[in-house]
Amino acid sequence: SLPQVTSKKILVLTDKHEGKDAAKLVEKYMKPVWDAISKPHEIKAVQYNEFSIANVLSMQDWKKMGNVVCTTPDFTPRLQQVLVRNQYADNPANLPCEGDPVDAALSILRSNIGRSKQGVVHVTGVHLKREEGKIAGMFKFK
Repeated sequence: SLPQVTSKKILVLTDKHEGKDAAKLVEKYMKPVWDAISKPHEIKAVQYNEFSIANVLSMQDWKKMGNVVCTTPDFTPRLQQVLVRNQYADNPANLPCEGDPVDAALSILRSNIGRSKQGVVHVTGVHLKREEGKIAGMFKFK
């Protein structure tokens, strides 16, 4: 149901130093998908170290968090450890996604559907790249 999908927030973490391309892909392709249904989301440029990540995570309302997206997949296991250690999530679920940002945005939306998903924080580590040959690649974005 739409209220269930739109009630939880998405936090996207991009690399402050190397993530300019990922941030642009998120802004251009993922953000419009989420905006279309008024899905709350926040895009944060961070340094991928535990201190910087813990700082950003401490400023979030974890009762309203549904997904954390990490555009540097190698950091995902440490991100999950920080979530558990700081008691933001009991058992963060790994949510694999396609590299195409539109496909990833839709998968992230679908991850919140279903009664069993309530209260679950999904963590996605994905290296975003635009794939024009995919179904989502047929849609043109400004």
